[in-house]
Amino acid sequence: MAFRVGVIMAGMMLADDRRVAEAWFASGGVRDDWDRFYDCLIQVGHKAHLLARPLVCAVVQKFDPGPDGHLILAGDDSPTKRYGRQVEGAGVHHNPTAGPADGEWLYGHSWVSLCMLNTHPVWGVIALPLLSRLYVRAKHISGLADNYGWKFETKHQLLVDLVTWCVNLMHGLGMQCKVWLVVDGAYAAPTVLSPLTEQGVTVFSRLR
Repeated sequence: MAFRVGVIMAGMMLADDRRVAEAWFASGGVRDDWDRFYDCLIQVGHKAHLLARPLVCAVVQKFDPGPDGHLILAGDDSPTKRYGRQVEGAGVHHNPTAGPADGEWLYGHSWVSLCMLNTHPVWGVIALPLLSRLYVRAKHISGLADNYGWKFETKHQLLVDLVTWCVNLMHGLGMQCKVWLVVDGAYAAPTVLSPLTEQGVTVFSRLR
């Protein structure tokens, strides 16, 4: 099944219009056995941390500033719109980029994401995504808990888990640079600051 990952990723790069799996498969040239490609996506989702590990190691080593420098990480949560009443893990979330025709709330998934920030000589600061975790509201957790053993975690807990995972990878690679984390005011709370500062992470945020 592994060869299908390359086909799916090529389809992601070539697809336009709606960013859904069907568009990836079509753009990647898939003609039949779509079920097997869906099975591949499921397996990728189950092993996201394992698949992200070599990529993150390559990225942080590439930009390692040495013991006197620092790497800048950024954490935030972002929703993705979905449609249909039977979408697992979906719920109503605050719309952070509501336009003139949009409402204050949207239905879909909410992802807590960790990125590494770097400065491009032409485009300025850009974010390199490292890993994301799905946030499911407590009132929607019952079905997932019964079917998958899903445990509720707050957005703060998810971000701490992501940063801890990345910092441990860096330490395992022998990197000695400092880690700076940039977050918005929603994460300027003891549940984030205390565990991360204990790991030597410097957090930049805005106190409400």
